[in-house]
Amino acid sequence: MFMGIASNNADGLVEDPAVSARVMFAAGGTGGHVFPAIAIADALTIAHKSVTVQFLGTRHRLEASAVPRAGYTLRHIPAVPLRRPIFLSPQNLLLPFRLILSIAAALQLLLAFRPHVVVGTGGYISGPICFAALLCGCPFVIQEQNVCPGLANKILASFATSVFVAFADALVHFPSEKCIVSGNPVRWTLQQLVLKRTALRHFFPSSILLSDEATQCDDEHCEIVFIQGGSLGAKSLNQAVIGFAEEMLEKHPKRFLIWQTGPKHFKGVLNKLRSHERLFICEFLLDMNLAYSAADLVVACSGAITCSELLNLGKPSILIPLQYVADNHQRNNAAVLERAGAARILDDVGLTPEKLEGAINELLGDKAILASMCKNALKIATPSAADLIAQEVFLLAWRHASRRVTKKFQDVAKMQPMQFPQEN
Repeated sequence: MFMGIASNNADGLVEDPAVSARVMFAAGGTGGHVFPAIAIADALTIAHKSVTVQFLGTRHRLEASAVPRAGYTLRHIPAVPLRRPIFLSPQNLLLPFRLILSIAAALQLLLAFRPHVVVGTGGYISGPICFAALLCGCPFVIQEQNVCPGLANKILASFATSVFVAFADALVHFPSEKCIVSGNPVRWTLQQLVLKRTALRHFFPSSILLSDEATQCDDEHCEIVFIQGGSLGAKSLNQAVIGFAEEMLEKHPKRFLIWQTGPKHFKGVLNKLRSHERLFICEFLLDMNLAYSAADLVVACSGAITCSELLNLGKPSILIPLQYVADNHQRNNAAVLERAGAARILDDVGLTPEKLEGAINELLGDKAILASMCKNALKIATPSAADLIAQEVFLLAWRHASRRVTKKFQDVAKMQPMQFPQEN
């Protein structure tokens, strides 16, 4: 982790131990938005013990469990979902009203916490919170995980102090003078890799192949495929794996499958497959680092954070961009890895068990290709992204805190508080 700023840093600022910086994170919805925020917060609080962190999110999405589990306080505001197609979805008729309520809720929490900087990492609630920060005169930064940004971040970029982009390809979408190419923040816990055999014993404690008495399944001949469709899961990927999982395990007696289905698909998958000593199925993995430690090959959808995890850990992958994701985010993300020689792409549309099984067998059957993909992934990895962003966020918060600039907060605080309904 990076160290705290020195007494006299490159900006000519002298850090005052009495100044306690407050940072608010706006992140919600999926792991692709929530986990980068947690990664930045971890790097920030490890390097600067005096920093106080608070998260804003919703009550019912991933942040409701992930943020408290990471040890941070989460306050709730109503989400403002944007349905697609934007102009043809009747639900969007209520969008202005919902937006006002969400901004009002964010304003109230901003005035209570009085952050020195707000960090927006995306999701339905990030826009309203960053806009509320703008009204309060509080600086905010945004972190864009994808090659092609969403509509909210494109708008917010004009008002943000800094824009952290994961890929250089994203620079064309933002004011260049505000951009910092940082890579995507990856949780430090994911980078705590263990021995392959240790990880396998975690998932397959009763496997005969892993017992001391049996013929050992050594690292060279034991093949582990880690399959996951993101925090929510992917129907097309799960259906394809259902079609070949049992047969693959019978054909390859030293192959193991670790499979994260997503919560919506978990029961359906279990109902269609028999239990097997070399098949581990779960709806969501808390010990993701162990799955990556075990994996020789990862089959995944190409969410931005998944792609960054694969690069940082040097994991060969088969990527399946989901075709219904807005603005074709996943296809553009996967293309970066494929161009670098770190991944193979299979289309979500028309994905069949035969196509996916064939791609898995081809790659696992060629150790030279796997080694090359691993090397190519590490070449374009950004393992220090969280540290870099956290340092920039701290400097911005520290400057704001040390100047004691609170006039705009005080002016807004004098306004009559807006009333809004509590989220169920």
